[in-house]
Amino acid sequence: MNLFDEFGKITKFPNPEAMLEVFFPLRLDFYVKRKELLLKVLRREQSMLANKARFVEEVCEGELIVSNRKRKDILEDLKSRGYELFFKEENQNTDEDNDGSEENAVAESKSDAELAKGYEYLLGMKIWSLTFEKAEQLREQLAVKTQEVAELEATPSSQIWKNDLLAIEAALDERDVEMEAAEAAEIDAQNKNSRRQVKKGKTAKKGKTTATAAKKLNNKKKKENS
Repeated sequence: MNLFDEFGKITKFPNPEAMLEVFFPLRLDFYVKRKELLLKVLRREQSMLANKARFVEEVCEGELIVSNRKRKDILEDLKSRGYELFFKEENQNTDEDNDGSEENAVAESKSDAELAKGYEYLLGMKIWSLTFEKAEQLREQLAVKTQEVAELEATPSSQIWKNDLLAIEAALDERDVEMEAAEAAEIDAQNKNSRRQVKKGKTAKKGKTTATAAKKLNNKKKKENS
């Protein structure tokens, strides 16, 4: 059999096993890369949740003041406290509390502008999000995200591949059940229609027979009367 190899070239494989020997390592390598990417995304989300929870808690407890202060002072305060920077190009559309406003960036220095962009995920939070309830909610989300990271770290890349195959198999089985049910329903409908046609034919035949008998009886009576 002739197939494309991993380099996009037509290659002759003597049997299916030879093709699979080339395919499996290549496919597994992509699952290794996929795991690395998923971990990168999850760890970033984990860090952002940790920073947001800490930010809300410090604001609620009065350790961090954000009201009636110069923007530059707030940015420097966040930096000195070790808050992580997450830039808009990376976290765009990932935070429901991010309003995307940078109205004062023009008056800031380049360094302050960079800080403003990096801390937008914190300073862009709505005022009613700065509550103890919100902090508790963020801590709960952080616990869930931390568990997801731990589970993914402990899962071999080969197992991620197997999980995908199992999910595909389950989806195909579900589709087969739906198709069988639809086919059975169609057959049942056809059988019902056939029975109706047979019944209709019998009724018509019976009616015709009755009419013929009545006609014969009527003719007989006429002969007797004559």
